[in-house]
Amino acid sequence: MKQGYRRYLVGKYLVGKYLAGTHFSGTDWRHGVCAAMIMCLIGISGALRADDIEHYHPFKVYDAQFYVESNLEFTLLHELAHAVIDHHQIPVLGGQEQAADQIAVMLLILMHDGLDPQLLDRLLAVSADWMIQWQMDLKNQNTVFWDVHPLPIQRFYEVTCLAYGSNPDVLESLRKDSWLPIERAWDCDLEFKENQQALAWLATKVSHYQFDPEWKLKRVSAASDSEGQVNIHWTNRTKGEQPALYQSLKNSTRLKRLLASINDVLKLKNDIPVYIETMCAGPDAWWNSKQNIVIICYELLEQFADNSTRVSSLIDEMKTVSARNLIVPLTAQEAAFINDRDDRYSEITRLIKSWLKQKLAE
Repeated sequence: MKQGYRRYLVGKYLVGKYLAGTHFSGTDWRHGVCAAMIMCLIGISGALRADDIEHYHPFKVYDAQFYVESNLEFTLLHELAHAVIDHHQIPVLGGQEQAADQIAVMLLILMHDGLDPQLLDRLLAVSADWMIQWQMDLKNQNTVFWDVHPLPIQRFYEVTCLAYGSNPDVLESLRKDSWLPIERAWDCDLEFKENQQALAWLATKVSHYQFDPEWKLKRVSAASDSEGQVNIHWTNRTKGEQPALYQSLKNSTRLKRLLASINDVLKLKNDIPVYIETMCAGPDAWWNSKQNIVIICYELLEQFADNSTRVSSLIDEMKTVSARNLIVPLTAQEAAFINDRDDRYSEITRLIKSWLKQKLAE
């Protein structure tokens, strides 16, 4: 992110704070507003052009097939990240589950040629599923703090932050629509770049490719006949209410393309069978290092399909003050305070953008 864009974010944050009157009064308050507006204008002029102010609106994420495929892709990449870490004995600090999440998200982003709406829909489907899971855990009082996996709400912000950090100019609507607090958004571009560097190093260890200066994969070695392959095995579905969905997943062109890319890129010592399994105790997926296999449960696919029906209401909810209630419930007074601040913040932001466009047009 350009330094100008950082000033722009700081300015927007301060405008919101000062417009609410927090800790300021009289002349100090007015000076604070002026300072914040100046930071906004300096930041915008240094980082954004009028054409850069774009808004992303989800489309395909509302489709159940697309939603399930996106989360299945992420799950597959996550479990294969575990396999690669084990096969190549990659040292990991900070927890292998978080590392696998980050590798999966970065692969989804870097396997696309730029930020297209379909990629954004895929990332939104993945992050939305974590938020929905968090809501269900809270509702059922089923939050597990000791698990090796990060909490669903943490995984939600992790995915959203990496997506936002890949192109903050274009994805400002994610932050504006309450998907990402500015306190976290501040360093998301740096987190993305750090993950890029880590993935570039990882590529030299586990693949036939390297990233060029434009972050495009470039083949540097040929695959040998002795290398392993990843193959998906679909066990017969003996129960369930969505046979059409499972049949379409089996025939999914997207999954076939992803599998072909995985086998082209990765260097594996042995074949890794991926079993879409019926005999599970619940929605789950895991890498079995002893048997060298990945298990993805049908129950997890069912959960994805069920969660897809909640996406529309979740996205609407995230655009309102009630979105903050998804994590910490607010009192009526706090909600009224935030609504009033956001209304004033939106108005001053509109005026700033209008002024900027006018100046750029001159």
